[in-house]
Amino acid sequence: MSSGEYLSEVGMGIAGKAIDQSSEIIKEGLGQLVPMALFLTNDGEISINRFVAEPDQVSKLAQAEIDKVSDSIVAYAIARDGYTTFDGIRRDSIIVEAGCRISGKGIMLVQQYSEENGYEELGNIKLTGQVPLRIKNSDHSRQDFVELIQPLLKAPYVVFQKVAGADGIIEKDEMKAFTSILKDGLDSDNPFVVACIEQSIQNSSEYLKLVNDREMNPRLELPAVRELIISNFVEVSGEDYIDFLKDLASKIAQPKGGFLGVGKKLRPEEVAAIELVEELLS
Repeated sequence: MSSGEYLSEVGMGIAGKAIDQSSEIIKEGLGQLVPMALFLTNDGEISINRFVAEPDQVSKLAQAEIDKVSDSIVAYAIARDGYTTFDGIRRDSIIVEAGCRISGKGIMLVQQYSEENGYEELGNIKLTGQVPLRIKNSDHSRQDFVELIQPLLKAPYVVFQKVAGADGIIEKDEMKAFTSILKDGLDSDNPFVVACIEQSIQNSSEYLKLVNDREMNPRLELPAVRELIISNFVEVSGEDYIDFLKDLASKIAQPKGGFLGVGKKLRPEEVAAIELVEELLS
């Protein structure tokens, strides 16, 4: 299973909390594990709902609770007791379904355990598959979110305009080569970074036109990117995107492998542009 099928750090974090709470209930002998759902909302609060219901009703009840807070929920984890089979052996298991809005994905996790000699976890938590995300965005919330992240989507092109245009000229072949370099970021292990780059590439025609018309202002837009990430996306390791942008500036102008001139030395104005990008993002 590829790394792209994992949740963001915040999604995995709340899934881990669900497993930890479930294991404590079993370990302390506090009775049967009642299915539960943990919800993380925009205000950073985590709420817990428990469902005293037949097993086949838990999914429906959990979905109803998620729908109630769909505009504010960041991530969720639904935990229950059950059985799973690995290597031909059927064992007691804590089964967790988790999802995160920013990753746009849901996953299934399993922690097998034994109670033969007291509670004992058997092996590590296993990722068993990907499932549909339960968070349903309303048209209003989706529009608000798209508007919120616009500065992040434009940022690679702001960096490109500043560095590639340091000599006063941006050629068409430079724009084409830049798109190729930008796609390298899709190999990131951070789903948040990948999601931002994917959306940025989808809007490339619009952003490249702004670059061509020199309508982007790095001194205003890059500090806004950092402020937006610190304010809203720290829990999904948003700082990784800042690091990506800084690295992008160097790749655009690097003497070997860059497209501003293989084997050439950087001009003072290019060095100054890279330094300014790093300063504005720091």
